[in-house]
Amino acid sequence: MAIAGAFDIHRRQITFDFLDTGTGQVQRGRITPATRMVLRDWLGQFAGTEDVTFAVEGCPRPVGAENLCHLA
Repeated sequence: MAIAGAFDIHRRQITFDFLDTGTGQVQRGRITPATRMVLRDWLGQFAGTEDVTFAVEGCPRPVGAENLCHLA
């Protein structure tokens, strides 16, 4: 299974969408509040997944990129 998705990071929320290429399922939503801890917990759902790729748009602070790197 591979995951391909995108984040748009704002001060109070992170919007996302991603595609599970194995099932064809698309998910969209918001992660609130936009804190490191909440994002880290949300990313935990991909633990053990071999191929996870997210693009990041509009990152006013390092909350997004820092936690995405921990996923690797």
